[in-house]
Amino acid sequence: MQLTGHLSRELKEEIEAIPHVKKVHVEHTATGSIAYQGTTFLQSFCPLTAESEEYFQLDAAGNNSYEYMAEHDAILITNKDFSENVNGISFIPGEKITLNYFDGKERTAELEIAAVSAENVHTDVDRPTFFMTNQTMKKLWGDMNTADSFYVTVENYEENGDAVENAIRSITDSYSDLSLWTLREQKIEDFGMIAQNKTQIYGISIFLILFGVFNLINTVISSIASR
Repeated sequence: MQLTGHLSRELKEEIEAIPHVKKVHVEHTATGSIAYQGTTFLQSFCPLTAESEEYFQLDAAGNNSYEYMAEHDAILITNKDFSENVNGISFIPGEKITLNYFDGKERTAELEIAAVSAENVHTDVDRPTFFMTNQTMKKLWGDMNTADSFYVTVENYEENGDAVENAIRSITDSYSDLSLWTLREQKIEDFGMIAQNKTQIYGISIFLILFGVFNLINTVISSIASR
């Protein structure tokens, strides 16, 4: 799918030309299979540039500077506890991982673990917790299109959101491998979850109130019987 490049520059420009579209942010990832400590798992990588300062300032074991990572083709792992618990391993800075990946042909590369951190950088977009520099990603995947999602910002969303959504759908309908997720759908999902949580809370509250009333009645009856 990345070789065909459906999330292309042309598609980005077409969406940006829609009235009231303020910005289209492109998120890049590339995926490969990691072999490390006897475990193999699929993992996506997000590129870091020299301006990604928030990642280089994380409290991490090892060297998570841009210069070091770019020079040694090394990776940074954030939120390490999650990945370690899922895969049953411990990531050790300085050790090598074997990366099997695809750029039109099957490839294999040895990458160094530059640094690991229990912290994570919170952003407005979903990102993997494995990172490499844009230089390393360019070295591995070359000119392959690594765009995996577009995030579209709309001017005055309450007024213009529906029109922009319809315009985007009219474009993406011709792409069978693209899907659109909107703020409107997210709101509906969130409201449903809130309503479900409220129902559970109300049910627990009613149970506790009834339990308290029965306990009070029992106490009063026991007191009367004792007298």
